[in-house]
Amino acid sequence: MYDQSRGVCLACRVYRKRHPDRGACRICRHTAALWEGACRLCRRQAALAERNRGGKERMDLEGDNRHGQQLYFGDMDRRVRLTEPIEARRSRRKGRPAPRDRFRALRPASHKQLVLFQSPRSLRTGQQRGFPPPLDTELAAALDAHATEYAQRHGWSKHLTWAVRRALRILLGTQDTPGAAIKATAVAQVPAVNLPARHLRALLAETGFLDDDRPRTLELWFTAETEHLPPAMADELRIWFTAIHRGSNTPPRSRPLGEPSVRHYLRNVLPMVRRWAASNDSLRAITRADILDTLPAGVWRRRDAITAVRSLFRTLKRHRAVFHNPTTRIPHEPTTILPQPVDTDAIRQALEDDDPVRATLAAMVAFHALTVTDL
Repeated sequence: MYDQSRGVCLACRVYRKRHPDRGACRICRHTAALWEGACRLCRRQAALAERNRGGKERMDLEGDNRHGQQLYFGDMDRRVRLTEPIEARRSRRKGRPAPRDRFRALRPASHKQLVLFQSPRSLRTGQQRGFPPPLDTELAAALDAHATEYAQRHGWSKHLTWAVRRALRILLGTQDTPGAAIKATAVAQVPAVNLPARHLRALLAETGFLDDDRPRTLELWFTAETEHLPPAMADELRIWFTAIHRGSNTPPRSRPLGEPSVRHYLRNVLPMVRRWAASNDSLRAITRADILDTLPAGVWRRRDAITAVRSLFRTLKRHRAVFHNPTTRIPHEPTTILPQPVDTDAIRQALEDDDPVRATLAAMVAFHALTVTDL
């Protein structure tokens, strides 16, 4: 009944995959894959004893394995389950609907528990020695109930539901601030113990318990573009970038701009700042003459650069990062473009063309002023 290619049953292979660390079991001293110090056979024996007691008592690994263990044929348990009708298996998999009223009354904690020093956490070590239980038991129960309901609505398998619930319990037990939203960087660590991160992130995002602290692409690009600038100038640019990218709810208040607008501003400002950095260490030393000397050629490029630089120094002036605004008396140049004469012979030829499609398009452009986008 064993898989002859590997010498172990399917359940043991799955157990080894979930818990790759091997060692001496603290119950039977047998060298095998361990979960919180116990092998699969000891846990199986304890689960069988608990089921015989009707689930009225908590699983006791040491006590249930004191007088020996029940041996099993490989893969027999799975084969017996597959002989059951599919309706019975589906009903057992679905279980009871999870209550949501209890969950809706809960919200992430607004406070933050400060720590004396930051220490890296290793989930692999916790897998070997055991994870602490969640301190906020009410929140853990509510999120667990919502995870069960979420899994049913999205058609998750029994194993995936178990894995997400276990990952959720692990992260709740390792929080610095019990009851706070779970950081996305912490969720990204659960694959180290063979638990799903993507499904857990989606669950937490729906419940409002996800603190997405991952660095964004635009922020990484900004950091790479400013790492070679003088430190003071880079810090001043960071103040402006944070104000236009994320906004501020505290004085001086500001609304965030869209990411395309932020990128457009940066593409106009950064070339000028690099030229200023050759002779200055801070934006406080920039004068009106420096700005005029570094403005690009071309009417529209010059206008966009003036708009971006004006936003830069206005923001720094409001945050008291510079003493004066050198763009105050730099006016926008007129950008009126006079219409140019066209070749009337080419238009007449297009209107009188034998191809009806070309003639129609020429008429729509000539008489109705349709643009290329409209066409």
